[in-house]
Amino acid sequence: MMRWAPLGTMLLLSSCGSNSSGQLQIDMTISSSRWVALDLASRTVTPVAEPVDASAPRWQGGALLFRELDPGVARVGRAVADTLAEPDEYPPRRVGHGRVWIAANELNQRQWRLIAGTEPWFAVLPLRDQRPFVGDSLPALGLTPESAETACDGFHLDSWTLDLPLAAEWERACAAGGTARFTWGDELDASKAVTYAVCDATSPQPIGGRTPNAWGLHDMHGNVWELVRSDSGWEARGGGWDQPVATARISNHLPMPMMVTGWSIGLRPVLRR
Repeated sequence: MMRWAPLGTMLLLSSCGSNSSGQLQIDMTISSSRWVALDLASRTVTPVAEPVDASAPRWQGGALLFRELDPGVARVGRAVADTLAEPDEYPPRRVGHGRVWIAANELNQRQWRLIAGTEPWFAVLPLRDQRPFVGDSLPALGLTPESAETACDGFHLDSWTLDLPLAAEWERACAAGGTARFTWGDELDASKAVTYAVCDATSPQPIGGRTPNAWGLHDMHGNVWELVRSDSGWEARGGGWDQPVATARISNHLPMPMMVTGWSIGLRPVLRR
């Protein structure tokens, strides 16, 4: 005797047959791709072929570029012998994490508006001339852990999640396989740091304007402190445009209460599957 499948099952099978093959091909390509792009208008994620230039105009507008961090173990923290390290940075330890893609740049103001629909920088900037601090290509400023979490939670994607990085993920991405204090080495050298970082400046600079680290990630040092999730809540990492180079070292972190911000607090999101 013939048995009829429930209507819901029939519809599901029909849907899979018409749409799943193309999506499956994209998913397989993404699974083997080191770089992916998130289109903020269509909310779709697609693979990006290498070589990749994270400073290209495309990544300054309505698309975000992300670089994969393989699942593995991140070395975090510094040795007690490091004279710049503070007590909460040592001892060195190894922390495991899953697969994640981290943004090649911090969010700029245009991208934050597309994700969150707000302009929080106006609430933290001085009343004098704001022009050096406001612009589509400049980093989003004045973010709080609460606003960052709300923006990521509200940006719905199929099969993906936009999220804050974990502290260990951010530190691994910044170090890019190295063990030095900074991307450029251990030297506290402002003349060398300016190649990679925006520190000791009078205002923030457009994203992607400095030399990337070994993994192609820009502005991991300086420009804006980047919000991350830690074991105890939230932290800010990487130093800011208004801070000395020493604060931008890889292992340094600034505890962030949920609703606290400043004119150099921003975000470099991650994608999870």
